[in-house]
Amino acid sequence: MVPPKPSSPTVCFILGLAASGKSHLGDEMKKVGWSHHFDENFEPGQKAELIRRLQEGQSCSVSESTYSTRPNRKVMLAWLLAAVPEVKVMWICFENDLATANWNCHRRTDKGDPVGHQEINNGLHNCYTYPEEAEVRSIYRLP
Repeated sequence: MVPPKPSSPTVCFILGLAASGKSHLGDEMKKVGWSHHFDENFEPGQKAELIRRLQEGQSCSVSESTYSTRPNRKVMLAWLLAAVPEVKVMWICFENDLATANWNCHRRTDKGDPVGHQEINNGLHNCYTYPEEAEVRSIYRLP
């Protein structure tokens, strides 16, 4: 289920292992009115664009596996709330299902190196945690 467009500036962080469905969900959110989806490798220029959009009253989604760990989330939230104190934050996390994510890495055709993504998953799997307020979703196996 795709979250509806919020009525006030909101950022939805989409977390999960590689090939869990983060990018797909972000693309679907744009279709229902979320203004922008930032997809992985969240660079300083993209952070500035996120802040600008939120300050203009837009809502955005960010899929970034880096924020799947508590320390990285803490740094991001401190930075975000300092820049846009009134922003609402929501979290959608794909379950920490290493077997299914790695299965999908080798079956999707749009994301490059499946072995490299599987290695990322193998490293992230043991430190991936969900924020308390997160909605946790299942990963679907690709055919």
